[in-house]
Amino acid sequence: MASNYYWVDGTGAWSDYATHWATTSGGTVFHVTIPGPNDDVIFDANSFQLAFDTVYMGSTITNCHTMDWSAALNAPTFYRNGPNDLDIYGSLILNPTMSFNFTDGNLNFKAASGNYVLNTFGTQVGSSIYELYFLGAATWNLTSGFSTANIHLSSGVLRTHGYPVSCGIFDVYADLFLDTSHVTCGDWNADYASHLTQTIDADSSVIDCGFFGAGRGFTYNDITATIKMMFIDSCAFHDAWCSDIVASNSGFHNVFMTESANGFDFSGYLNKLIMKGTTCSIAGIFQADTLHFDTIGQNISIGNLCVATINNNLLIQSNPGFPTSIECNTGTGTISKPSDTICTDFIYLKNIHATGGAVYYAGDHSVDLGGNSGWYWLPCPPLPSIVSDDDQLDLVIAFPNPMNSAAQVIFSNPNHDTWSFLLKDVTGRIVSNEKRTSGNSVLIEKKSLNSGIYFYELKNEEGKTGKGKIVVE
Repeated sequence: MASNYYWVDGTGAWSDYATHWATTSGGTVFHVTIPGPNDDVIFDANSFQLAFDTVYMGSTITNCHTMDWSAALNAPTFYRNGPNDLDIYGSLILNPTMSFNFTDGNLNFKAASGNYVLNTFGTQVGSSIYELYFLGAATWNLTSGFSTANIHLSSGVLRTHGYPVSCGIFDVYADLFLDTSHVTCGDWNADYASHLTQTIDADSSVIDCGFFGAGRGFTYNDITATIKMMFIDSCAFHDAWCSDIVASNSGFHNVFMTESANGFDFSGYLNKLIMKGTTCSIAGIFQADTLHFDTIGQNISIGNLCVATINNNLLIQSNPGFPTSIECNTGTGTISKPSDTICTDFIYLKNIHATGGAVYYAGDHSVDLGGNSGWYWLPCPPLPSIVSDDDQLDLVIAFPNPMNSAAQVIFSNPNHDTWSFLLKDVTGRIVSNEKRTSGNSVLIEKKSLNSGIYFYELKNEEGKTGKGKIVVE
């Protein structure tokens, strides 16, 4: 039969029921045994008369249904000083002025059914050397931020309702609903095997960790992993900041790799991959809209049989003082881009196959270390000067011309003037939306253009124009 146990008379041992466990708040009639799994234990305004009064667990088996400290006064302390675990079969409600010192052993939530509350009011639950387990089939709901040591969600359901969570290890082997919570942990480990029966709702949360094991078949929002992201299969992410990623059959929006050494072993699709480290490696078969090797003088390793398909923007930076190396040490690595002109110089290339329809210029100062294909060891076509004759400009260059899938109209624009660009067919009909640029090139894509002759026109804000012709095959 369930009972309410009220703590009275300040500091004492959990096992001393005849002195401290009253049947009413502030009462003098006491229980004849310690609390059991069905009993609620209550610490209120009549429990502690002196500041920092302490409840000691001792060596007694300690369990209860709900533990409620919310009305306790005088900044009390709960102290585990024995070898046993604390088993809670209901809710845990702490107090913002108390200390919950659980320096060893396990804190176990064991309810078999029902909905329960975890409200710490910001109190740290234990130290860094204990374990917190969810072992029952119930649902636990955070109603405050939760800061603890290591969390093991082994069964049941945990709902964070957007509150922040801070812990050492976070093992997720049961249903977890994070809502908009910000999770800060040392390691995140999601179940890799039971994804068909497990739910992790994390697509609006933010997770910051050291090691991140995503599991299989889950959707995440933003992830920061200072050490590594791995054990990832068929997962989806928004943005990730990491130094090392190993993932398969997955998708990212953007990946930012900012450490000095970065590794990206991936199969799937992402929007943008930015690699800033002095040493970078890519492997796997993936597609990206944008790939930036964002540091001059990088050592870039491309894995054997790697195929990196870049649909839009590929950037490789180098200069005479800090040449960039792109090498596949064993076998062949492939860079594929469906169109455009890739311009580099002062790079070292080894065993790199360039393909996909784009034109690749390695530059005339680059070094061929052997095993390369698809590269022109020449500088990109020179940029012409646009020379004004009243309001008319000399012809600018469209390259390649004729074009197959795409071409660039290239011109000199040292003052970064703003130019509008129009493309017309032989009847004078405008066949593409107006484009504006303050750069020195405009991309023409075939898309819905029929084969034939087209005319382009550049015009700046001062009314100066430049015109040209391009053939679409």
